[in-house]
Amino acid sequence: MTLPAPPIVSVVIPVKDRTVFVHEAVRSVQAQSLDAFELLLCDDDSEAPTLEIMQGACRRDPRLRIIPRGPRPAGGGARRNDGAMASTGRYLVFLDSDDIMRPDCLRDRVAWMERHSELGFCLSECRVFEQTPGDTPYGFNIRSTEDDLERFLRHDFPWQTTAPTWRRDAFTATGGWDDSLPSWQDWDLHVRALIALASGSRGLAYARTGATDYYYRRTRGVALEGFSGRAHLHTRRALLAKISRLLVVARPLESRAARLLAGLYFSVGWSLACAGFQDEATALWRDAGQFGLVRRRQFREGDVLLRLARREGLRPTLQRYRYTAWPVDLHHTPSKTMMRAWALPNGRES
Repeated sequence: MTLPAPPIVSVVIPVKDRTVFVHEAVRSVQAQSLDAFELLLCDDDSEAPTLEIMQGACRRDPRLRIIPRGPRPAGGGARRNDGAMASTGRYLVFLDSDDIMRPDCLRDRVAWMERHSELGFCLSECRVFEQTPGDTPYGFNIRSTEDDLERFLRHDFPWQTTAPTWRRDAFTATGGWDDSLPSWQDWDLHVRALIALASGSRGLAYARTGATDYYYRRTRGVALEGFSGRAHLHTRRALLAKISRLLVVARPLESRAARLLAGLYFSVGWSLACAGFQDEATALWRDAGQFGLVRRRQFREGDVLLRLARREGLRPTLQRYRYTAWPVDLHHTPSKTMMRAWALPNGRES
């Protein structure tokens, strides 16, 4: 039997059931024109049918390995960290278990990184699909001259999990995925990488390849703004505090990035208040004030708005006041272009 070539690139897929989707994702990696890869299937206690799919694929292809769940907590972030630690390739790509790579994805990404040794990671584009690749005309988001960190802070994600191809030491320099987060995991990782770059970390320099080389599955009924259940909302305070500590070192407190982060604080606080978690909402907003992200007037007004948000009938009026009286950077309005940008054949979007 011919032994596989030593892997140049490691593909990490966290797996929690999703039997049909996992099968499609795995096949798309096996169909790559680049042979020198390894695929790490990081299991998060999947049920038997999904395990059988993975075990069968691994028996037939020595480039595939199952990484059982270790001592880390449950969740996609922890499984991606497991995969990164077990991987051996020079480069890392994180693929979600319901997404699909185009056949030349890894070949072209590795070639790009080999030509650009100064980069810590490069970014590819994707096409959005629902059931079959090509069934929507959309890309993930528009290309823009706006600062990428500022786009993330206003929750207009310029890219998602699978877009980066990481040089191993660059990924390590980010600190990896935050195991504690049930959602916003890719937002957290990419924001930390961009803040580190803004703070002078040359090892995290990046560029866009311009190529569209994978498909991102849009699942109907999943909000663009992320999960809003109690467990998700209650992890936001620690996450935003962590990002605030990093940001106040990298950017001036009067910067647009600081204002956008303050707007995100208020948006999460508003969701908490409307869900009945009044104390948590005001405590979160108090953090924004203590970090110096918001001016005194807006801080006082925001505290009042959050306390009044318990009265459902007042909410439209309170929101109108905020959008009228506050600076636009504090509005935190939902993205109008995420997964609604027209993808063009050359990989650019309009």
